Amino acid sequence: MGIKQVKVDVNEVTIGMFVSGLDRPWTQTPFPLQGFYIREAEEIRQLKAHCRHVYIDVAKGAGPVGARLKTITSEPQRKGARPSRSSKVKIDVSPLKIRRDVYKNETPLKKEVKHARELHQAVFKSIGEVMQQLGSGEAVPVQETKRVASQMVDSVLRNPDAFT
Repeated sequence: MGIKQVKVDVNEVTIGMFVSGLDRPWTQTPFPLQGFYIREAEEIRQLKAHCRHVYIDVAKGAGPVGARLKTITSEPQRKGARPSRSSKVKIDVSPLKIRRDVYKNETPLKKEVKHARELHQAVFKSIGEVMQQLGSGEAVPVQETKRVASQMVDSVLRNPDAFT
């Protein structure tokens, strides 16, 4: 998989770029996911309000105008050979906006932490089963995975700090 990361001043960020890093921790911005495509001008305004520069991945999104970049790949490509299916993975992820004080702690932290620990074990077990079934070519139990994911969301809504 090629890695092409470039440091860009926030004033040069444009729609279509994939932001893969910031000049500060992600937790200090309204973008909780590490890495997202710029889809609208509001996202650029948010970046300008919080950062001086960002890192963009030009293998996943648009690059800065006029940049001359060298491709870095983990495996050499033969002339005329098609890249393997796994050589480029495009994930369409839009950033989440953090809205402070929207969810109140419905459950005390100590009580929810106990539930969250049990849930963490269930999530870990469910992921292990999915990986095992993927490896053996069996059908994946999507319903169980959805159920556990839904319980995880419910736990975070009851007390956002407990599951972390």
